[in-house]
Amino acid sequence: MNSIKTSIDKDQFKYFPFKTQLSFKSLIEFWENELSHSNAFRTELIKISLEKIKQIPELNNLIEDYSILDKYKDVIDLLMAVIYPSAQWNRQISASVVPFSFNFFYRTPLFDKILPKDGNFNIEKVGLAAEDVFLDKVINAYLLILAQLYNVQAVLKSPLVAKIKNIETQLNSYYQLSVDPTFVRAVCKDKLPELSHAEIKSLLKDVYNIDLWMRLLPPEKF
Repeated sequence: MNSIKTSIDKDQFKYFPFKTQLSFKSLIEFWENELSHSNAFRTELIKISLEKIKQIPELNNLIEDYSILDKYKDVIDLLMAVIYPSAQWNRQISASVVPFSFNFFYRTPLFDKILPKDGNFNIEKVGLAAEDVFLDKVINAYLLILAQLYNVQAVLKSPLVAKIKNIETQLNSYYQLSVDPTFVRAVCKDKLPELSHAEIKSLLKDVYNIDLWMRLLPPEKF
């Protein structure tokens, strides 16, 4: 890993600098796009599903009250079917989270066995201190912004191995993590800051220079 260069007060790293929220907008858009690429039978199923979804305003806006996820579980199951095919439902160890958090809002049965909702666990990233894990998360958020808003693709080459410790049994389990940001959207709140080719090159050359990222792309703009 590159050395981390920052003069920012370490207290600032206690909180993720970007505001993240749960939204099904990109998932709904995916289903809408599927209407023109599916056979007649599948198209009819998609239409029925979209009609149900559009009748529930809470699912078409940013979600802050997570209790609606239980209230409309059947409709959300329809939405999430594209990510969790029924044939794989009992085989996948998968979960969906609010972006850049451990707030799991949708889980497969196997995931629940490993990390039950009411369980007492600690999750750590193997080989990294807590502060470095946090910085990895911030840099990954910046790389998502770079990819979606500036059309510059880059990947942070940092292994995603999680150690999950059961507090009651004191036993550790290790899992290779794979993160899919397909339905995550970066949004700029106002005018998108301009980045020159030289600035982008500098960001990618010294990707852990968090000071430079924050100066060129202030988190409060996203």
